[in-house]
Amino acid sequence: MYAKILEINSASYFMYKTNPAILVISAQGTVPTSGWTDGQLSPYIYVTPPKDGIQDFDFIAKPPTGIVLQVLTPIEADWRATMPKWLKGFRIHASSGSKTWKFGEQKPVEESLVIRGGEVPWPVYAAE
Repeated sequence: MYAKILEINSASYFMYKTNPAILVISAQGTVPTSGWTDGQLSPYIYVTPPKDGIQDFDFIAKPPTGIVLQVLTPIEADWRATMPKWLKGFRIHASSGSKTWKFGEQKPVEESLVIRGGEVPWPVYAAE
């Protein structure tokens, strides 16, 4: 069973310039104890695209079972999919609230992005 994480700390994205374009989102957040695993961005499924062009995600993870440390712990999740033409940004939800990123409003950051198993050597985009 999965549950929403406590808080969203940051997110970044990049797009593969393929046809169709591929969008990769990487998010970092906080969970309330040790032992949380398998962080995921779970996209909302829409019958029709949202009018604002924002794709919503729940940032979820598997909560621990048994004894845990009562310490705020970082967690990460990635999501990758073909980018729909209507998409203008994304919103990530946690139990303490949500944050929204719109494409074109973020500035490039210089550090590389590590996506499970490999480093991406070009700039990614992050919220200010």
